[in-house]
Amino acid sequence: MTENSLHTFELDSLSPKSSHESKSQDKIKSLTIKTLRGPLAPVNNFCNAVENKIKNFCKKHAILIKQILLVLSLTAYIVYFIVALIKNPNKVTDLIYVSVFFFVCLIYWVFKKLFGRKISSSILKPMHNAIVPQWKYIKWISITAFLGFVIFWISWDTAKQPERLISLAGLIVYLLIGFLFSKHRDQIKWRPVFWGLSLQFLFGLFILRTSVGYFIFKWLGDRVSIFLDFSRAGSEFLFSKEHMEKHFFVFVVLPVVVYFSAITYVLYYLEWIQIVIKKIAWVLQISMGTSPAESVNAAGNIFLGQTEAPLLIRPFLENMTESELHCVMTGGFATIAGSVLGAYISFGIPASHLLSASVMSAPAAISMAKLLYPEVEECYWKNADEVEIEKTNEHNLFEAIATGASMSIGLVANISVMLIAFLSLLRFVNALLGWLGSNIDVQDFSFEFICSYIFMPFAYIMGVSWNDSFAVAKLLGIKTFLNEFIAYQQLSTLISNRILNVSAEKLSQRSEVITTYALCGFANFGSMGIQLGGLSCLIPSKKQCLAKLVFRALVSGTLACFMTACIAGMLYDDQKYDSIITPTSAKNLTVNIFNVSQSL
Repeated sequence: MTENSLHTFELDSLSPKSSHESKSQDKIKSLTIKTLRGPLAPVNNFCNAVENKIKNFCKKHAILIKQILLVLSLTAYIVYFIVALIKNPNKVTDLIYVSVFFFVCLIYWVFKKLFGRKISSSILKPMHNAIVPQWKYIKWISITAFLGFVIFWISWDTAKQPERLISLAGLIVYLLIGFLFSKHRDQIKWRPVFWGLSLQFLFGLFILRTSVGYFIFKWLGDRVSIFLDFSRAGSEFLFSKEHMEKHFFVFVVLPVVVYFSAITYVLYYLEWIQIVIKKIAWVLQISMGTSPAESVNAAGNIFLGQTEAPLLIRPFLENMTESELHCVMTGGFATIAGSVLGAYISFGIPASHLLSASVMSAPAAISMAKLLYPEVEECYWKNADEVEIEKTNEHNLFEAIATGASMSIGLVANISVMLIAFLSLLRFVNALLGWLGSNIDVQDFSFEFICSYIFMPFAYIMGVSWNDSFAVAKLLGIKTFLNEFIAYQQLSTLISNRILNVSAEKLSQRSEVITTYALCGFANFGSMGIQLGGLSCLIPSKKQCLAKLVFRALVSGTLACFMTACIAGMLYDDQKYDSIITPTSAKNLTVNIFNVSQSL
């Protein structure tokens, strides 16, 4: 045995084991002490023994230690909050809002932990047992009362602005289109359709018409814009401000995608996003009656992209019905990813409307999906508690940041090459169409010109004014046949024209809002390939089924976005909103905007 060789032995090997000790050792895993031979052996052996005792103590009293740390942290935060409130009462408004939200969540968690089971057994279950026998009557009374409220409110609210009724007519038209092209018209279950529209309307009413909802989303939108502006620090370190001003898209917009992708993954690593997704999924399931996997995917689409959200329900995809798979794909088409949300905000698109569109589109996607492809099979999964969202594999926060940033490499590259390919192709198509038009003396014959006539009726029945309907129709066509990234780029130019009051094509503020909601989704032909590729890797056995469903899901996702725009057109009130521009983006829009229309 050499002098530096290592010997290991377990503490409990030095004394005989009693039955009581054996049971306790099953609960607390015995640790191993490394002993060394040599001049430093006593010191090393002592340090190892102390380390072993500390670890055993922490394992044995882990719950108590967590409680003490929690109390100390709360105490320190409360002291800090009081001091800040006394010293700078005018500067802690945001701190007050965050603190109130935090303590409400904390109180809810503690209350549920201590009294949740008692409340469920003594109050909720008896109420449920009493309601179930009378549910048929309660359901129809509730539906009648809700429809009566909606009809009365719309009639009263639109009396001064009857043009908003066009949006209501558009909503009805899109529902009729969904019904006419439904896969099984005679087997449509109207509960998810009705509840999807109801939740969409209630979300829109809260966000667009109540002072509290407007304030919350306006406040969130402003804070998100400020938060995303910190991405400039990394850009300024790598590139000079002069290059950032000259090449706004490459050195300002794309870094926002990297920054926001890293932040999103950190929230996922901390399991904050999972908590929000599970709560939203629970609301969707109990209200709309959808399967747990569908509900979790729809909630995930609010934050994640069309290929990331299905990863939340990866273990369940293999046993999902065709209707459920169609709903999953529709959710991907009807929403956008949080990682590109920041890019659209940097264009000057208002963050408050983008955030509200993401929330409102989740129930709209389920509603339209269940209308176009009703459920006719037996769902394999019934309970939301069966869906466990997988955790990340990162070991610490820094690894999560690095992983999130690395994941954006593919996204940034994909955005860049897609823009190069589509914009180049669009210029070629416009040149070809212009040449064909010039032969017969037709001026300005282009792809946008064709789209303006194809999508003009769809734009008009959303509530867009007749004068703006052709311009909005162009954006809808670009979004559908190319992608929403280019469409939002051109929308930002139109917003800039209105803000700066230049003599160029522009939209009214109402049309800008409706268009923002209509474009907020991945429903385009390029995304069909993305979804097929992503989902086929997860469930290769259902590749043919996915290929059969993808076009119907694209139509469903497009109609869901249009429905959201109709709700916004019905509820939007010009007097409640300021200029549709984020303060941090106004300067960029004056000189730095990547003007796609001029490049074409």
